[in-house]
Amino acid sequence: MAFVILVIVSGVILQHEIHTAPLEFDEPAWVMTSVYFVDLVRTGDFTSSAWDPDFWGAFGSINPHLGRVWIDFSLSFHPDTKNLVFGKADAHKLNLEEVKIAPDAVPAEAIAMGRYGHALSGLMCLLLVFVLAYRLGGVSAAVLSGVLTLSSSVFVHVVTRIMTDGPFNFCMLLLTVLIVRRNESDPKSEGRLNGWLEGLLVGIAFNIKATALILSLVILFAVTLFRIKQSPRQSVGEIFRYGRICFFALFSCILFNPYLWPTASPPPGGGDPLVLMPARFSNREVDQSTLQGKAPVWLRLPELHLRWNRQIKAQASYHKREYDREVHVPQKIQRFLLDYNTPALLAAGILGLFAVFRMLRPTNKSRVPFRMHLDSWQNGKLHLLLIVTVIHLAWVVVLSPLDWDRYYLPGLLHLYVLEGVLLSATWKTLNQGSLKT
Repeated sequence: MAFVILVIVSGVILQHEIHTAPLEFDEPAWVMTSVYFVDLVRTGDFTSSAWDPDFWGAFGSINPHLGRVWIDFSLSFHPDTKNLVFGKADAHKLNLEEVKIAPDAVPAEAIAMGRYGHALSGLMCLLLVFVLAYRLGGVSAAVLSGVLTLSSSVFVHVVTRIMTDGPFNFCMLLLTVLIVRRNESDPKSEGRLNGWLEGLLVGIAFNIKATALILSLVILFAVTLFRIKQSPRQSVGEIFRYGRICFFALFSCILFNPYLWPTASPPPGGGDPLVLMPARFSNREVDQSTLQGKAPVWLRLPELHLRWNRQIKAQASYHKREYDREVHVPQKIQRFLLDYNTPALLAAGILGLFAVFRMLRPTNKSRVPFRMHLDSWQNGKLHLLLIVTVIHLAWVVVLSPLDWDRYYLPGLLHLYVLEGVLLSATWKTLNQGSLKT
């Protein structure tokens, strides 16, 4: 019942934002590229040349194709989308110096449908926030985490624009759910299934955002080290399990990306993208120089990440030059606390610190100790959530050349769960409530 109320409230908030938010310059590009890649599926064209992300210039290099499938799924509810011909696509240079994306190249109705589809992925993220907090702290923790999520301007902004961060965050949250669930399950067969699912999710997330492969494997490596510390006798099994996850992750990275497939014979037209593209994109100008001299198939996986890294650094240089926007660690921390946060989150952080203090040193023996309200702390599940949250936030604050608000969203969503659990336990301790969570 609590989740149903949250869904209704979030639906009202997101619908209002969808119809009142101004158009962002890259939303039409998301629509066009999503339709392009799904057209390749419909026509059965899986030649690697057609799936080269450089086909769409800098925009494609930063963003792999799989997240666009979700965008096209939402567009399929618009009756005219299948008949659209993007005749103005040749004017869309999509580079750093001169972004010329004509909003009228994509109908306003298609933009609205794309936003609704992305908002649906946001609701799916909200569901996982609720589920994760419920498993760690009960109904009250789940409700508090959901409220914190909806109060976040970053969450509302990101999930009501056409982009791929909604599906990406869904994968990251689902990976955390599997990590926590693994700590609850003992049977080896169930552990193997979890490992397979975790590897599959990593591959799917990588084909939504190129950073997901390294980020996810770092998270899973840290989780493996924590489990080895918890149970030293299981160290060999945990190491082999991590290796199995890495294998499944690499396999699924290739499985879901035709660009990484070996092409048995030369594609029609000798690999010319102007021949390979669907007819409605035939007017698009293509920089042929970006499509020459591609790496061998077996090197394309690291090439995608290196390509993403080059483009992001170029974006960072552009923002610094044009907007005098510094992205050093102190500025990132300041923006995280003041710009990309909410008063509710700051208040929850203060109460969370008090909760930790209460857990380490109960001040009133007549009260039920704080730690008794946190079974998830005793069995290590909350430790795992803390590890995942810290890595997500550190990834942006320390390693990312850019600090766009959507980059912080994975860490923020995990932080909302952590704070909801701590707030719930604090409230129960102060009110000497029931031990049931």
